[in-house]
Amino acid sequence: MEKAAANSEKPLIYITRDIERALGKQPDANYRIITNRTPYAESIQKLYPAWTTLIESAEMLDTSDLMEHEVTLETLSRVKADVLVFKNNSRIESIAKTHGWNLLNPRAALAEKVENKITQVEWLGKLGDEWLPPHKIQTAKEIIWNKEPVIIQWAHGHTGDSTILINTPQELKAVQEKFPERLARVSTYIYGPSFTVNVVVAPDKILVGNISYQITGMPPFTESAFATVGNDWSVPLDFLTEED
Repeated sequence: MEKAAANSEKPLIYITRDIERALGKQPDANYRIITNRTPYAESIQKLYPAWTTLIESAEMLDTSDLMEHEVTLETLSRVKADVLVFKNNSRIESIAKTHGWNLLNPRAALAEKVENKITQVEWLGKLGDEWLPPHKIQTAKEIIWNKEPVIIQWAHGHTGDSTILINTPQELKAVQEKFPERLARVSTYIYGPSFTVNVVVAPDKILVGNISYQITGMPPFTESAFATVGNDWSVPLDFLTEED
């Protein structure tokens, strides 16, 4: 069955901590998923048993640990495939290089430059001045309370844990006492809903995905005010105009 489904394309294996990240495409002979065993991942494996590999562990393994697991090593020795992960970093890059895998993600150094909240301002240059909210780069101890809410963002973070809304001088003082020398991007707080649009910039065209409402900070799914817990593609029809 597997041999009949294969074609001339080189297979791709998506290795990810959370299977949801890999489900933008239906698993098949040329698109396989390796991830942690969870109840939801098991439901996907029932639909695509030949193309979904679940790794059993006492705790959720991150991507780099999944890459080094014996099940993954055996799979990639048997299936000569390219490798894709959700977010590249230097450790993931090193593992792929050690095993001779072709990692399709952008280089870790480029991802760091683009996503780091501090260097992001540097490479955006004048575009940052035009399109980012008014901002400054300061150490935490240098931030002055101006009686208005501000957003503090550290250089790194994930799912909202590097973004802090400061509403009071007491909240600012607590951050300054804990991380006085840490460099931050301090931005004016913009009120209103958040929307997500995924864009691919290619040499000959720009591909734009559908706009979605970013469901953020919703208990009981998260305790972080800025953690994204989902997306709703119908809400923008009510919030946004055709011009938007």
